[in-house]
Amino acid sequence: MPLNELLPIAGALSAPAFFLLFALASLGAPLLTLVCLASSQLHSTQYIEAYSRRLLRMAFSSALPAVLALLLVCALLALRGSWVRDWLQAAPAIPTLFALAGITFLGLLFKQRLAQSSSHRSRHASPMLQAFTLSVLALAVLWLALTLAHGLLLQAQAVMRAPTAEGLGVAPLIAPDATHFPPLYWTALAALVPLCTACAGTLSLEYLLLLRDREPFGREALTQMLRIAARCTLRSALLASAFL
Repeated sequence: MPLNELLPIAGALSAPAFFLLFALASLGAPLLTLVCLASSQLHSTQYIEAYSRRLLRMAFSSALPAVLALLLVCALLALRGSWVRDWLQAAPAIPTLFALAGITFLGLLFKQRLAQSSSHRSRHASPMLQAFTLSVLALAVLWLALTLAHGLLLQAQAVMRAPTAEGLGVAPLIAPDATHFPPLYWTALAALVPLCTACAGTLSLEYLLLLRDREPFGREALTQMLRIAARCTLRSALLASAFL
């Protein structure tokens, strides 16, 4: 394919990739926080724990533009694609579970953000337990999203390939199957996990730089947290590249 045909494709994919970066970062922030908190148990330093707290705060902020973009896409599909409404009504299990998991994940992030912003923090809430709960929900959202996207892609292919006669076409219903997975499904899911943490580490670099004028960072603390974010991003990107 010549270069003049590749450039419009790259331009068309830039906007979805921008919002996808925020979505992956919001899902990867609890996973990276869990790894950092586990690492802080081995290395007695306050910088890793401070970075973990700000990483969870960033997760809710990065989730908002991704959720707004997802709602806009769902509204456009509901208005323009009648077959999408029929598909959702015929196979509502996976989409309903995805919506419930996403709402629960977003609600817990909002609760965590309020708890960190308020002066009265709960002494009984363990940061490790909160990060573990959010990580389990993030993995569930990733699995459901991948299953839903695969089922929606198969149904779209069936609709596009359906023969039409006198302006009418009949396509078979392909419900998303959570028991039978295509080849390389688990490899793709395994690649998404470090890719999410790499996106979270990348955004956390910018997030820390934005916070340097709002929070009383010392130069040493900011430097150490930026180094931690850079190391986490590099290691996660290398691991994701290996799976990809």
